[in-house]
Amino acid sequence: MKPIIVDLKTKKNGQYLETVIIELNTVEKTKELIDRRLSIEEIASARGLTIGTIHSHILKLIDAGVIHISRYVDPKRQEEIEMIFTKYSPKELKPIKDLYPQYSYLELSAVKADLEKANKIGCYE
Repeated sequence: MKPIIVDLKTKKNGQYLETVIIELNTVEKTKELIDRRLSIEEIASARGLTIGTIHSHILKLIDAGVIHISRYVDPKRQEEIEMIFTKYSPKELKPIKDLYPQYSYLELSAVKADLEKANKIGCYE
């Protein structure tokens, strides 16, 4: 069943009515919780999903331009990671993560996706 947003403001005979406003897909539901300033861990727990799944939702939202990369990657760290990807252009993130453990997989993935979207790097096939 898809998550929904329900309006509880409408009253009829002194009772609140549950009126479905909109059905959300899973990524949109994650976005709603992001907007409420929940942490990634809180969102995963609330939704019964893994942190990796929430990361994938965040990447889709960044790619779609719904949220900005700076929400999850500090601009200075983004610049550092961009320089790394310009130098190595890897297909897989694990070698980069092994060389640069100070960056999270979310940071690396978000910057890589942002660069690929802007056609600033190519990746090995």
